[in-house]
Amino acid sequence: MNIDIPKGIRVFSPEESNLISNIENTITRTFESWGYQEIKLPYFEYFDVHKKGVGKNIANKTFRIIDRYKGEILSLRADFTAQIARYFSSLKHKQIPYRVYYKGTIFRYETPKGEKFWEKRQSGIELIGLNSLQADIEVLSIAIEALKNLGIKNFQIDLSCVSILYALKEILNLSGKEFSSFVNFVKNKEIFNLEKFVLEKNIKKDLGEFISNIPLYQGKIELIKELKEKVKNYKKLLEALSYLEEIYSKIENFGFSNYITFDLGEVRQFEYYTGIIFEIFIPNHKKPIGQGGRYDKLIGKFNGDFPAVGFAFDTIAIFEYLKNVGILTKNENYFAVNKGIDENIFFEIINKLRKQGKKVALELIDRSLDNSLDYAFSNNFDKVLVFRVDNGKSSVYIYTGKDNFVAKDIKDLI
Repeated sequence: MNIDIPKGIRVFSPEESNLISNIENTITRTFESWGYQEIKLPYFEYFDVHKKGVGKNIANKTFRIIDRYKGEILSLRADFTAQIARYFSSLKHKQIPYRVYYKGTIFRYETPKGEKFWEKRQSGIELIGLNSLQADIEVLSIAIEALKNLGIKNFQIDLSCVSILYALKEILNLSGKEFSSFVNFVKNKEIFNLEKFVLEKNIKKDLGEFISNIPLYQGKIELIKELKEKVKNYKKLLEALSYLEEIYSKIENFGFSNYITFDLGEVRQFEYYTGIIFEIFIPNHKKPIGQGGRYDKLIGKFNGDFPAVGFAFDTIAIFEYLKNVGILTKNENYFAVNKGIDENIFFEIINKLRKQGKKVALELIDRSLDNSLDYAFSNNFDKVLVFRVDNGKSSVYIYTGKDNFVAKDIKDLI
């Protein structure tokens, strides 16, 4: 009998699941400290509704099933932001700013190979109703603070602004088709095709040089200042670059500027975003741990015209990094074995430990102490508490390993 699971999914052990929960709890506590409230969203949406918010690329990756009640096509959740946009647009009374956070799983089909899984676990926020510098700063600051609270200090946020590309569309009077080709050249870092594009369009030297090198513009704030000088004759471009500079200045006031770098060639999911866009990386880690940006037109695809900005962490990418560097934290868990003390006293101590937030599992099998210890430590319990009576005195033996223990008077735990 085949008891395998599909190749595109994975199982996390109880120990791993506990560590992932601790990561999510640390992240969501940060969200809540900024006034964000949790929203719980369904796993299913009507496909025709969901695809309005996710765009063609993601819509093609959705898992679809037939609603056996009405016969309509349903979609497993492929994107949290699209769901929240749909939900917010359905509200009769909309109060802004609207701050929510979420945690859970999205489902997108990938050819199941290597690290490509169908399930992606995310924790993120959405700030709806404000198109302002302060809103963008808040979202970036929360991302930075959450990662610092996880003990991650060497991350980098690559920041860009799609307004730069929209400004070029307007300056060059590009058609929709021309603009799409141009964006793909930038996205794929096709310098040759960008140079060819500049020649075919007979673009002025200063602007042509800027366009040809967009995929190469990566660096610190000095880069943005240099580019502002190069495009000073183009108002829209100057405004977009000045906005990035202003964000940096505000972030610097919070003491977070060392985490910010600029990558003007970053145009991931371009059709989704309208303003700032960013990805979060850790040097030498194989995948981004977060992404986000401003999406002022998304809610309008459903109902209403409300600006918004947000981001999502890839929870499993964070887990994998923390596991590799050995800085994951978990709640201490105990395994308790009663070898003869009064049951009332035993359960009084167990309940006291649980009220202190400790996790305590009980030995339910009558077996030797050696077998109990083998079971406990093979199942990743941190400590084994063995309660026994020696020469008429109740004691507890606290094991941190099979051969490592200290003995204490039972009164010390009551």
